[in-house]
Amino acid sequence: MKKAVIDFESYYDDQVGVSNLGNHNYFKKADAYIVGIEIDGEITAGTIAEMGPMMEQVAKDPTVQPWAANSNFDQGWSDKYGWKFQQDWRCVLDLGVYHQLPRDLARLSKQAIGGEMDKSIRDQMKGVRFEGLSKEEQDKVVQYCMEDVRRESLTIAALPPMSAMEEAIAAHTRLQSRRGVYVDRALVLEDKGKLQQMHHDSFKAIPWHRQAKPLSAVELARWCETEGIPTPRSTAKTSDECTLLMSQHPKLNEVMLALRRYRGSNMRLTKLETLLERVTEDNILPMDLFYCGAPHTRRWSSRGFNIQNLDKEPLDCGNGTSVWTRNWIKPRPGYVFYIADYAQVEPRVLNWLAGNDALLDAIRSGGFSYYEAYARAARGWNGAAGTIKTEYGKAKYTLLKNECLGCGFGMGAAKFVDYAAQNGAVVSMAEAQRIVGDFRRRNPKIPQLWAKMDNIIRNAARDKDKHFAIDMPTGDTLQYFNVRQKKGGYEGFVIKGDYGHDSLQPRLWGGTLTENITQRMARDVMAEASLRIEQGGWPVAWTSHDEIIVEVRDTEADRAAAAVELPRIMKQAPEWAPTLPLDVEATFEVCYTK
Repeated sequence: MKKAVIDFESYYDDQVGVSNLGNHNYFKKADAYIVGIEIDGEITAGTIAEMGPMMEQVAKDPTVQPWAANSNFDQGWSDKYGWKFQQDWRCVLDLGVYHQLPRDLARLSKQAIGGEMDKSIRDQMKGVRFEGLSKEEQDKVVQYCMEDVRRESLTIAALPPMSAMEEAIAAHTRLQSRRGVYVDRALVLEDKGKLQQMHHDSFKAIPWHRQAKPLSAVELARWCETEGIPTPRSTAKTSDECTLLMSQHPKLNEVMLALRRYRGSNMRLTKLETLLERVTEDNILPMDLFYCGAPHTRRWSSRGFNIQNLDKEPLDCGNGTSVWTRNWIKPRPGYVFYIADYAQVEPRVLNWLAGNDALLDAIRSGGFSYYEAYARAARGWNGAAGTIKTEYGKAKYTLLKNECLGCGFGMGAAKFVDYAAQNGAVVSMAEAQRIVGDFRRRNPKIPQLWAKMDNIIRNAARDKDKHFAIDMPTGDTLQYFNVRQKKGGYEGFVIKGDYGHDSLQPRLWGGTLTENITQRMARDVMAEASLRIEQGGWPVAWTSHDEIIVEVRDTEADRAAAAVELPRIMKQAPEWAPTLPLDVEATFEVCYTK
């Protein structure tokens, strides 16, 4: 297979760009003016008209494998001009993040091959038409494009290839982005009116709205002083102090509710406008899903209209109306969503990694849920399968769930109190200390796993390379870079050569690393299942946390087949973890919902 590295240069300005329009709408409003290609070791670049015959010939060659820095971008331009390649495109940036390298080409190539990448020509072309440049200026742009191609090609050559499974997962992620999801535009526009009314009403209800910015902390403090009310140190919903003050002072309660409604409506209106800018004339939202969005756990992320961060619950807009951003996303006409959630996949994986065989055996052979298996192994519960929720009652069962999910990664008593409160349980500090202590005594293999991870971190901090790579069950690795000791513990970075906030893990210890490897393995399980579902002819719209959202034809036969086949596929343990017990909770839905 011959490698063809391709790079397009295209017009952009503040209004016409990928960041605000998304790929599809950007391709419609803009034009590419230069394309460069390396094939058989030779680099050529020129205008679209000049390169047309060569690109057409190369695209028809079934032995040519097209590569690009951001392959969905360059593939989109290539398809627009009729150069549809026979082979699937591959992505340089996906290859880079597979190795936990930076996601942008400049920093990626610096790590892979050294040297700096000059992006000044590209920056200077903002709002500039190529045809309006002098011949000398045009030549500089062409040379810039050729240099991009050269560095991309050298970067590909310098990096080891991805595993076959991860290459397939990356390609599937890019396919999901191109395919997009269906949007109920009429509902979006209806909800826009509700949000605008909410925005207006809440703005008017803020006492200082005429003379200052509505969300001004200074104005809130000034108003509180005038009213003789203590100023909350935090206005977050999670602030116990603010909640108490609101209950004690009705006027503060009214103002705080107005501020929160104003902020909430403002955030959702921004999200809504982002959606409307990106949706196509056919009501399809092409997505910007990122393969390995979290570099170490490889979980997906997205930008633009972030479909993985939609409201968990409807927003009360007042006057008996509400808006739920999830409901804007619907199956294509003639289809229904099958929303399948991996039940307690992370604690199942954690106990598999720790070797808690007694608990896993109860799940595998006794028909017990994870929480029941945990209660049998750790608390001596001897009830029948399916009865613990009734036997324990709501409060005790909620506390059991909090214990199962909260203590596995080294959570201390103080944090457990907060965690339980966020999940509907009230726990005293003394009770939290007892629960945490009991968990660690009854599940010794989990603290032993934390200790093993602590040793890996300490050894890396002492080593001259300050680096470690943990072998995952799949055969791939999870890495940390520049691991170093600091006051009170350790820190490390998950992107090589990136020392920014997004790469930093400021509190790196055994519990953190245990959580990392657990999340990574849970992601690997879900990624492979998503791929098997897609290969079975069921389009996977996207994944969110532990959910797989599948589009199924809305017929009795297709629903029946999906109800049998999709759980079977998802419950199938991967070859590299054949004893991992998995379970799925799923529903058919006419729109995206929780």
